[in-house]
Amino acid sequence: MMPDDIERMLDSINFPADIGLLWDYTPFGDVEPGFEDQPTGIDDTPYNENPRPNDSDMPRSPVSSSREPEKGKTVIIRPEDQEPIEHYLSTMVKFAKIRSSASDNIYCYIFTKMGLTHAPLYEAIIAWAALHLAHVKSSSTSNAEARYRRAVRLLYDDARTAEHVDLTLVTVWILLQYELFVAKGVDGFISLLNYVADVVEGIFERNSLDAVKEQLGTVGLRVLMWLAAYDSRAAPYGNPCRLLRCLKMHSAIYNDVDTRSKGSTHPVEFGTAESRACLRLALRFHILRGSGNILRHRQSENNSEQESAWTVFRRSLQEMREEVENSNSAASKLAMRVVNRDMDVPTTINAIEYNWMQLFATYHSIIIIYLQGYPQLKEDPEDERSWPSVEECAARIIRLSRQVTLSHPNSPQAIWPQILFVAGIYTDDPIYQSWVLAAFAQAEPWGPNMRKTRHLLERISKYPREVKSRLDIIALMDDLGGTFIV
Repeated sequence: MMPDDIERMLDSINFPADIGLLWDYTPFGDVEPGFEDQPTGIDDTPYNENPRPNDSDMPRSPVSSSREPEKGKTVIIRPEDQEPIEHYLSTMVKFAKIRSSASDNIYCYIFTKMGLTHAPLYEAIIAWAALHLAHVKSSSTSNAEARYRRAVRLLYDDARTAEHVDLTLVTVWILLQYELFVAKGVDGFISLLNYVADVVEGIFERNSLDAVKEQLGTVGLRVLMWLAAYDSRAAPYGNPCRLLRCLKMHSAIYNDVDTRSKGSTHPVEFGTAESRACLRLALRFHILRGSGNILRHRQSENNSEQESAWTVFRRSLQEMREEVENSNSAASKLAMRVVNRDMDVPTTINAIEYNWMQLFATYHSIIIIYLQGYPQLKEDPEDERSWPSVEECAARIIRLSRQVTLSHPNSPQAIWPQILFVAGIYTDDPIYQSWVLAAFAQAEPWGPNMRKTRHLLERISKYPREVKSRLDIIALMDDLGGTFIV
C-alpha cells in the first residue's frame, strides 16, 4: 500500500482520544469479562521469549468438544491499537503472498473487509502486528501475548464456525504467522492446524463440494491452499497432516479455485488464468511434499507397504515433472532459464514469474525429499540418474531465490525460509552456502525465526557432506534452545 492509502484508511477509522470504536459483530454482548484488565501497549515488563498459552487457551476440536453457545463478540478498537494498526497496514502487509499482481494484497482486504467485523481475527491481527513492533523496537511483547491469548480464546469459543468458515480459516492463518514469528515450540502451530482440520473435515462431511466452495468463498479457498502448505511444513515435527489428507480425498476442490462464490466475505479475484493454474499446481505440490515428509519420517515394519507408497510418490513426482519442465508459459520458461544458469535474466520479475520461480523451487525441494528418503533408490540406478542430484537441486533453489531477492530486496516476500533452509543444508558450494546464510541474516528484521534458522544452518554447515542427510535436525534445535517451525 502507498502511504496515502494508509492515511486514508486510518482517517476512516477515526480513533477517539479516550475510548475505542465499536464495530457490532453481533448485538448480544461486549468484550469478554476480564480482558479490560489485560495489559495494553508496550510496557517495561521483562522480555519473555516463550509466550506460550496455557493448555486451556489452545484450540480444540470444533466438532467433538462441547461448548457454550456464542454470546456474541464486539470488535473493540482501543486508542493503543492505532500504532499496531498503522504497522500492519504499512509493514505486515508486505508478508502477503504475491499472486496475480503486485497490487493484489490480500492482507489489506483481510483487515478492512474481515478483521473489522470479526473479533477473533481482529485480535489475531493486532497480536501479530504488535509482536513485530516489539521485535523492531526491542521492547516488551506483553501486549502482543495478551492479544494472542485473547484471539485463541475467541477462536475456541466461536460456536458459529460453520456459518463463517472463511473467517475462521483466515484467523488461524494469522495466528500461525504469530507462531512462526515467535519460533518457540511446535505444539501451538500443530494444534492450530489440527483445529483447521476439524473444521474442514466437518464441512466436507456435511456438505457437497459446491456447498463447501460456497461456504469458503474465494478468500477462504485461497487461504485453505496456504494452510495446506503449512500442514506439509510441519510434517517433520510430528504433524499428522490431517488437512492435507482431507484435501487429497477431496482433490476436486483445487480444480475449481477460480470459481466465484457467495461466501460470507465479498468476492476476491484469483487473477489471471495463469495465476489460477499456479495456485492449483502449488496445492498439488503441497500435498505431494507433505506425503513425502510423512513417508520419510514414518517408521514402518511393513517394507512392501513402504516401498509401494514411495512408488506412488515417484509416479506423482514424474507427472509433476512433465507439467513443470514442459510448460509453455513464458513465465515458466524464464524460471527454467534461471535454473539453467542463464545470467541474462531481467532483474525485475512480475507476479506470475515470481509464482513460477517459487513453484520450481518447491518442485526441486520435493526431489530432494525423494532422493534422500526413498530407501530403494540405490537399487535402481536408472531412476536415480533420471533426476538431478541433491546438490544440483539445492543449487537451483538458491539461484531461483537469488533472482527473487534481486527483484524484491528488503522484503519478506524475497525469502522462502523452509525451501532455502533445505537448499542451504545440501549445497556443496561454499559460495552458495555463504549466500544462503547472508540471506537469512538480511531477513532477521522480519522476525527472530530468521535468526534462529540461520544459527541452526550454521551449526549444520559444520558437519561433513555425507553426514548431513542423516542429521537429527530436531535434536540440533533442542541443543540451540528448542524446536521451532522453519
